[in-house]
Amino acid sequence: MKGNVAPRQLFCMMFLFELGSSVVVGLGLQAKQAAWVAVLIGMAAGLLLMAMYYYIYRFSPSRNWAETLVYLLGPYAGTALALGYMLYFLYIGSRVLGDFGYLISITAFNETPVLVMNAVMMILIMYSFNKGILVLARGSEIMFGFLFFVGIIVAFLTGMSGIVKPEQSLPLFEDGLKPLLQTAFPLTVTFPFGELIVFLMILPTLRKEDSNILATMLKAVFIGGVTLAAVIWTEIAVLGPDRASMELFPLMTVLGKVGVGDFIQRLDAVVLSLLIVGVFFKIAVYYYGAVTSYASLLKMSGKGERGVVAVLIGGAMLWLSIAMSRNYSDHIKVGLQAVPYYMHVPMQIAVPLIVTLFIFIRSRRQGK
Repeated sequence: MKGNVAPRQLFCMMFLFELGSSVVVGLGLQAKQAAWVAVLIGMAAGLLLMAMYYYIYRFSPSRNWAETLVYLLGPYAGTALALGYMLYFLYIGSRVLGDFGYLISITAFNETPVLVMNAVMMILIMYSFNKGILVLARGSEIMFGFLFFVGIIVAFLTGMSGIVKPEQSLPLFEDGLKPLLQTAFPLTVTFPFGELIVFLMILPTLRKEDSNILATMLKAVFIGGVTLAAVIWTEIAVLGPDRASMELFPLMTVLGKVGVGDFIQRLDAVVLSLLIVGVFFKIAVYYYGAVTSYASLLKMSGKGERGVVAVLIGGAMLWLSIAMSRNYSDHIKVGLQAVPYYMHVPMQIAVPLIVTLFIFIRSRRQGK
């Protein structure tokens, strides 16, 4: 559905997308006490990436990313790249679905197969896709408000419980700047901020009369980055840098320690539901990007045709989420050590930069 998504809904979707699996895995903890600084550096680079993505969008506001690639680069190179992005969105969405399955399996439902939980999540996402992007956008507004309200309460109770020890976050650069910079690039630049390139598939659905789209994108990245940095700092201040980096799900461990008196204990179950919300929206956006890319390449306009593609891609995403890794350790190792270098950097930075230069040169020539 084109022309109906409001900027505030775009902000909510981007914010939930950023937190998504980033909060789950304990982002940047390789940098120990400086992990939260690495997140802020990634956020700063993310602001530049948003400016670049917006420049690409403004070149042809009615075209999504796949259509722009074909329009600019021609039917051969453009189609090949657009197909590559469809597979990229499919693969990364499958990785996030895998994050969800492992999170639930390890922390809550140990006896339930990961396949079953991933299948339930995928069915819900496919259902929301069938209702249209506007339904997902409106849902993000509601869930953002809920997340904000509960987040404030959880932060307050965490502070009141006396488990936060700021001295554990110091010294800031104990091992020098090298670990910080190696963590910031490419990890925290590309995950989650560079991943927002998938929103080039959603931007054409915005209301065309709105002119503050860039400001909305920058605000979402800034607030999301600061929130994520605050979460990482809290994990370090509660658990210490060494233990935080070794925990499978450090945030869940932190919240399991929260207690105020004898009547408020263990907030991890409450926050687990919030993590699921963020992961849901992240998978849903990637799923939308993959389906819409493929439908655009084949010029599918009928609901029936798109429905078939949606089912096929949903099935592929579910299968990949199970087949790509033998266990969680393997899953997280590939996701944090290999994917940023070999997939994120080319797809989030290199190709968009080339396209941006292409647009700039073309615009200058047309101006003459």
